[in-house]
Amino acid sequence: MLKRGEFAYNKSYSKEAPYGSIKRLEKYNEGALSTLYIAFTPENINSDFLKAFFDTTKWYSHIVQVSTEGARNHGLLNISPQDFFEMSITIPKSDEQNNISRIYNLMNSLLSLQQRKLELEKQLKFFLFQNAIPSKEAVIFKPKIRFREFQDKWKYAKLSEIYNTTRGAS
Repeated sequence: MLKRGEFAYNKSYSKEAPYGSIKRLEKYNEGALSTLYIAFTPENINSDFLKAFFDTTKWYSHIVQVSTEGARNHGLLNISPQDFFEMSITIPKSDEQNNISRIYNLMNSLLSLQQRKLELEKQLKFFLFQNAIPSKEAVIFKPKIRFREFQDKWKYAKLSEIYNTTRGAS
């Protein structure tokens, strides 16, 4: 069982996480993990600083040195908890940890807001073009959204009528 604020190392690797990933449980009070995970509780360190550290690739070099891929565990690195906990990391004084953590959290918030803004703008784009181009089923080929200066009806045409095709050409 993992408790909120505790970390777990997932030894499964992928293109996005070539040496696995280390994440902190944040959304739930408790979580159940497979025994394949290595779980730990940070002590004497700012947990947000540690989260920021594990979001970098700084810890990869240790994993490279102590892990192998097992013959039967394709996609899973063989690393013992003892080898994992031998990892050395550089830790600044607590005030600097706090400052790094604050910047890290602010950047994450900013990125989340920008991602949400991007998603909303994609939805707006989809809506606009869905309504700016009429469907061929419309009795009158007139878009729902128009520029004021254009009020003529649209005509229906086959692609072959507006495009010069050449067979066999790419």
